Amino acid sequence: MEPDYHAVVAEHNFAQATLLVVEDNPDIWLIVSMMLRRHLPEVSVKHVVNAHQALEYLDQNLSDKGLLPKLILHNLYLPLLIDGLDSLEAIRTKLLECHCQQIPILVMSSSTDPEDIRRAYSSGASGFYLKPLTAAEWSTYFERLRMFWWETIMLPLA
Repeated sequence: MEPDYHAVVAEHNFAQATLLVVEDNPDIWLIVSMMLRRHLPEVSVKHVVNAHQALEYLDQNLSDKGLLPKLILHNLYLPLLIDGLDSLEAIRTKLLECHCQQIPILVMSSSTDPEDIRRAYSSGASGFYLKPLTAAEWSTYFERLRMFWWETIMLPLA
């Protein structure tokens, strides 16, 4: 009997699974953290509010690749930088420097501006998701996040 595909993928992805969330809005973070506890309880979640904290987190965990995130969920616009996409570029550059450029970064935004979407991908985003508006949409969003990023594809090892 062959092993169940989803079980193999889940075992691989959930092993030492950490998700880094870069979100400055406390209301959005509250929703995201509740949805993560509900839909991804197996995943350790680290939260930072700006690019500087995200880069510090990555620096602190470079010596133990098992502590690096398997996935980064990143708000498009953050404080403390000249441009909201500077954060994404800085994180992508840091990952490249530590030979961890394979870690996916999902951008989350309420913007539907084609230029924001284009620039996010040009800056290193692996995906661009629109922020949901209702509780039901948030729940569906995280069900799909789990299904695709944690149960369907094989996430890279750091």
